[in-house]
Amino acid sequence: MIDPGTGIMYAVSGWNQKFYTVDMDTGAAPQSGSTGFQNGRRLAVNSTGVIYGIDNFSPYTYNKTTGAATLIGPTLLPNLVEAADFNSNGVLYGMEGGGGSDYLHLRVLVTINLTTGLGGW
Repeated sequence: MIDPGTGIMYAVSGWNQKFYTVDMDTGAAPQSGSTGFQNGRRLAVNSTGVIYGIDNFSPYTYNKTTGAATLIGPTLLPNLVEAADFNSNGVLYGMEGGGGSDYLHLRVLVTINLTTGLGGW
């Protein structure tokens, strides 16, 4: 995910809690911090440069310097959120579904409330 205000790319490892800053010229991605939890991914940045990420069922904000993640709240959606991005009006959208043992759950476009974390259709 690239911060449009700074042009800096950020990434997380979903399995080992690492937060990275990616050098767009060389592709080098030194670890710049730790998220503090597993399953962080699905990053999106809003127009003011705040990084959001969704683990399987909950949105977080990320500190750009330390990588520390702060829980917003559970989405209370029945399936995993598999992708996330903002529209030009600052609404965070996600694709819910695709989880489970068969990965055939219906995929649905949802919105994520940035104050409560709740997801909705």
